[in-house]
Amino acid sequence: MGLVPGSFIPDTAICVLREDTRHRSKLVACKAGEKNRFQNAFTVCNVALGSVVSSMFGKSALAITDYLVNGESFDANQCVSLLKGKLKKKADQVLDSIEGFAMMPEQKQRSRFIQSHIAFIDT
Repeated sequence: MGLVPGSFIPDTAICVLREDTRHRSKLVACKAGEKNRFQNAFTVCNVALGSVVSSMFGKSALAITDYLVNGESFDANQCVSLLKGKLKKKADQVLDSIEGFAMMPEQKQRSRFIQSHIAFIDT
């Protein structure tokens, strides 16, 4: 009938490939979860940057979130200087999306941890 016998065990190379594929899919899912947590952390802190930028993980958005997480105080001019490409035209919208930003030290620490975990998963 062309059916695979019930006791079929594939070659070692195929077994390794299947394990690697399963592991990679779990890492991709873990990274997606961490990205969602990262974006949610900013939503909780009154930062609606995700509604202005196409991706919270683009160059400009990451530069701004790094500035917000690692900076002591907020400077609008410094924030605008971090914008790149087409996002420079939306500087006013970006600043409006950050207006009312308030992040506690514990939230900053958690955001830094999430960033480092995403970098670890990437490696």
